[in-house]
Amino acid sequence: MLRGTVKSERIPATLHGGRPRGEHWNEAVEQGAAVAKTIAGQLTPYPRLPWSWSDQHGVTIQVCGRPDLATEYEVKGDSGSRDASVVFRRRGRVVAVVAMNSPAEFRALRQLALAAQE
Repeated sequence: MLRGTVKSERIPATLHGGRPRGEHWNEAVEQGAAVAKTIAGQLTPYPRLPWSWSDQHGVTIQVCGRPDLATEYEVKGDSGSRDASVVFRRRGRVVAVVAMNSPAEFRALRQLALAAQE
């Protein structure tokens, strides 16, 4: 996955500093799409927050951002029922979102996280 490696070594994470690695296949897909649009004349910046998903024991877990950088978090829903979301913040700014079995909620939260990096 060369594109993911190039991203981690060449493009700094402006929101959090450092150079995080993004190794989920969806990042390679999104990077390729952004490059193709840019080559075609439509400047398309690549979203700089990593995101991924996984199905584990009947639970779909979706993550966007860097929860490890958070100093506070807010849980919505009931994690015991396997239907919840979490917004992670640092100094009041969204740095990550996580959702369990809530794809529509995750899409909205991901946009919130992406907007916070601008």
